Amino acid sequence: MKKLITALAVAASFTLVAPAFAAPKALPSEFTLKALKGQSTLDESDLEGKTVVFQFWASWCEGCGKVMGILAPVVAEYKDVVFLPVSVDESMAEARTYFKKQDPAVRPLEAKAYLDQDAALASALKIEALPSVAVVDGKGKVLKSYTGHLNKAQVAEIKKLLGPGSEKK
Repeated sequence: MKKLITALAVAASFTLVAPAFAAPKALPSEFTLKALKGQSTLDESDLEGKTVVFQFWASWCEGCGKVMGILAPVVAEYKDVVFLPVSVDESMAEARTYFKKQDPAVRPLEAKAYLDQDAALASALKIEALPSVAVVDGKGKVLKSYTGHLNKAQVAEIKKLLGPGSEKK
């Protein structure tokens, strides 16, 4: 899986615009993510009724930190939206080293980051390249997904998706 994602991430890094991709219509009924900080886990029941912006990344993905840095402040504008950076690295150690190499503005996001060690969630959401973003509503419906770097129009589109039913801070 890592080789496939690596190859696709390289291909995606050459695109200037993050195209939307054919994502599934809903979150899987079962998944578990492990927190990078501490021992906690997160599963589908923790996200029931919440709008979530998943940002999939890996320690070897050069552009993933940029997307994370763009999305975090956008999502922070909404009090009832959850931003989840999700690593698809094969080990917790690989995922944790990623934040040490990032811009100081991105490093605090490690506290919100989770590991999808077996890539079950990424596979269920049909994540095929990195960076990837999936916007999911409070009913678990995937509203839109993006692969590659985000442009201004796509960030505006994400804000629009978060707007209805989401209250600004």
